[in-house]
Amino acid sequence: MSEVVTQPTLTNADLENQAACHRGLLLSAILLMALILRWPFPEPSWIHVDEWVLIVLPLGFWGGDLNPHFFNYPTFHLYVVSGLYYLYFLLVGDSSAANFLAYRYFVEDHDLIAIARGVGSLFSTATVAVCALTARRLYGEVGGVVTGIFATVMLLPVRFAHLAITDNPALLWIALAILWAVRIVQDVRRSDYLVAGIFVGLATATKFPSVLVAVPVVVAALLVKPSLRQRGIWKISAAALATFFFTAPYVLLDWQTAWTFVEEMGKFHLFVNEASPDEPSWLYHIRHNLRHGLGLAGLLFVVGGLFWRINRFRREEIVLVAAFVPFFILLASAESVFMRYLLPLVPALALIAVRFLFVLQLKPSLLILVCIALIAEPAYSSWQTRVLLSSGDTRTQAMTWLRKNAPEASYLINLPSSFSNVQVLEPGYVYVRQKHFIKSFPVDALMDAYAWLAKQPNLESMYLSLNAEAVTEDLASDWENVQGKAMVLDYRHPILPTVALARPFQTRAPLDDDARVRELSRWITRFSPGRIEETPFDAVDWHFVPLGNFQASDYTGPEIRVGEIPLRRTVVKIRQDHFFQAVHGILQANVAMQQQEWERAIGIYESLQQLSVPLDEALNMDYLYDYYFNLGLAHHHLGRFSDAVNCWEENVALRPEVAKPYNNLGAAYFRLGNLPRAVEVWERAIALDPDYPEVYFNLGNALFAQQSYARAALSWKKAIDLKPDYGDAYYGLGNISYQLGQWDKAISAYTTARQFSPEDANIHFNMAQVHLRRDDAEAAVRSFERVAQLKPDDAEALVYLGRLYAELGRSSDARRVFRQLLEVSPNHPQAGEIRRALGDG
Repeated sequence: MSEVVTQPTLTNADLENQAACHRGLLLSAILLMALILRWPFPEPSWIHVDEWVLIVLPLGFWGGDLNPHFFNYPTFHLYVVSGLYYLYFLLVGDSSAANFLAYRYFVEDHDLIAIARGVGSLFSTATVAVCALTARRLYGEVGGVVTGIFATVMLLPVRFAHLAITDNPALLWIALAILWAVRIVQDVRRSDYLVAGIFVGLATATKFPSVLVAVPVVVAALLVKPSLRQRGIWKISAAALATFFFTAPYVLLDWQTAWTFVEEMGKFHLFVNEASPDEPSWLYHIRHNLRHGLGLAGLLFVVGGLFWRINRFRREEIVLVAAFVPFFILLASAESVFMRYLLPLVPALALIAVRFLFVLQLKPSLLILVCIALIAEPAYSSWQTRVLLSSGDTRTQAMTWLRKNAPEASYLINLPSSFSNVQVLEPGYVYVRQKHFIKSFPVDALMDAYAWLAKQPNLESMYLSLNAEAVTEDLASDWENVQGKAMVLDYRHPILPTVALARPFQTRAPLDDDARVRELSRWITRFSPGRIEETPFDAVDWHFVPLGNFQASDYTGPEIRVGEIPLRRTVVKIRQDHFFQAVHGILQANVAMQQQEWERAIGIYESLQQLSVPLDEALNMDYLYDYYFNLGLAHHHLGRFSDAVNCWEENVALRPEVAKPYNNLGAAYFRLGNLPRAVEVWERAIALDPDYPEVYFNLGNALFAQQSYARAALSWKKAIDLKPDYGDAYYGLGNISYQLGQWDKAISAYTTARQFSPEDANIHFNMAQVHLRRDDAEAAVRSFERVAQLKPDDAEALVYLGRLYAELGRSSDARRVFRQLLEVSPNHPQAGEIRRALGDG
């Protein structure tokens, strides 16, 4: 007899668990695809123009200064990335934190770029999950799946997800704020107000314009209770403000600097961006950025979701519109039309598009077909973008070719010079980062970093990356008897500035510098991304990733021609360790100058000439200016005025618009006795800076030495007008009056000078001379007594004082002063006469 077996009965809880498991598996599959599309395939050997921020500023916090001193972005994500970098150092660092930081700050940061890009990809992937969860609340399980898939394949976030930029984390916080705004409307729980406010604060602390996500959150609160006095809005505001100032504190603590940055960014992007299109921004965004970023079907669905059956908008859907409108108004009113600036719209765009899908109330079979139509184009575009990003970049190819085929090259001429250039280590790269380094670390830390890098033997050679103008005077017209050559990198791309090709050089027609270099170059090889002229691009973001017609592109990056050009100058291969020795040496010499160790400073400066570094080319303007300025100053203090002239002539050539080197140069000529040249140089300084009192004073000295008393007086009076406490200028006016026999004016001027410099013995000596001319022996004695106090070894003053004492019958005082004279100057010309008068021989 057979047994009857019954199937176990599934309870509602079991069914719910199975459904939850299926939902989890489906969401995991969606997120896996999102991560695959977003993972940072671009090689870290090239970076986007804005990616440096997520390297330099987070590393700057390692010195303990949490102020970024740079506020194009708030600080929250910078703090997050800084912590991740430090964790990475703890795991893999094989030297001190200072050395780890120095290498990645000034030499190579590819590993940190990879980390920052990976973090951005994870944030972007998490945004997909949040969009799916929000849609599930609005449109059920199917809506959540469709939204998740659409957000996964949407080209707009995929295109930028692999970059180390603050937009990706800001997008996640915006999506979470929108999710909690929907929760406020649906659940009306007190905690949701606080959480929504926290996400508004995090979004704002990651990227300033993200503050607009406060609009849908506040709208959600008003939909629940339409009153501005309700507690919900105050909870949102308090949570947002507290979160913002906790995660971006220096926006408040250093608000003046922060406001300067925000104001400049606002002016540039809202009003004066030179890259703005010829059509209105809103139309450009719709026709170009949204068209390609969403796909044609996606754009139509968004329009439908916004305007179809408006009267049937639920309260939760009003929140979505409130999340879309303020961001789009900001974009439509701005001159900048970067596609990347549309990223804050991604959650709203995905949800509004799916709203239209469900408002249509399609049958399941037709719904599937429409969903396929919605995701087909963006899915194809995103996959092709991933393929391109993993295929390579022409800039990387060109750099690999240079290292293999031109290992001795050191000069790179970029045509045009822009953000599209091949990434090489060059002095300019170091100097830009140094400016940020010294805002976060003391100069000693910078010197230690350069000293350590100078001792690393295995660093690669450096390049001098130049523009065409820098080599114009050194170009040779042929390859005979040339002293060196430069490699030329000619970039061509639809988004780069258009530079017309020059006519044949033989015509002697006027040619711009870029065209002349192109004409004289001998082209060797070429790296092409494909038929880029047939491909649409984001015209202003220097991304070099197409938006469509992907079959025409083989690689990312611009088309690059590589050639060489003859130069009438010797080309020196720059060793990295020698370069860091040079900049370290200049900083050392600066310290020696501050300590007034003139010989040591000169020794350091002269030792730099022995390095394989052409200082005039490898040092930036600030370093080179300081080099010649301080070297001249050291020579001047040591009385080597001809050497000082040579150095300060270089200063004048470097910065002919700056008055200070002219002032020093004039002083050196004055010391050499070349008064006409000194006057000429100082007059040039005045022409450059009419409010430079020291120059007027120095010019007065030269004119006085030439006995041009009227002009000298005018110059010194001008110095006093600019600097009323200029005692030396009053002293000069006193000297003029003395020379002209104007004793009252002389006394008046010397008296004023004495008020500012009461310890100046020369003033008292000259006042004594005037008193003598006025036969006022008692006043002269008082002045000479003051000179003797200030300068006990002033033999001339002692002679005058002793004789005056004798004339006034003060014989004991006279004998005392004369004996003092013999002690300080035993070989004085009048010593014999004085000894006889004293009865000493």
